[in-house]
Amino acid sequence: MAASEPDNGAYLRELSGALTREHFETVFKDDGLLTVTMGGEALCIVTPNSGVRHVPEAVFIEDREAARECVSKLADVISEYMGNLKSALWLRATGLEDYHLLAASLRGIILITVSVLCP
Repeated sequence: MAASEPDNGAYLRELSGALTREHFETVFKDDGLLTVTMGGEALCIVTPNSGVRHVPEAVFIEDREAARECVSKLADVISEYMGNLKSALWLRATGLEDYHLLAASLRGIILITVSVLCP
């Protein structure tokens, strides 16, 4: 895969992790979709372009609709920040002093640095 080609699987993997932290279960399908379940029952299906498809048996069930809304919001947030990462400039940090703490990085990209006033 060329560096400019999107990795649709990365989005679904990242979303799966976020959904797991919110106590949803996820299953990757061979067709490139992510099935989201709640309590062992299918809730919705997420596409690689952040679309959320309803599962017919979960429609019009109040707690399922609220959970699907949560999945949809998470899908949007993950899609937005992954898009921002793809368009971000490549930065490289060298010579950081002891007073700086690398707070987060992803594949060598510095997302944020924090100045630590007390060593």
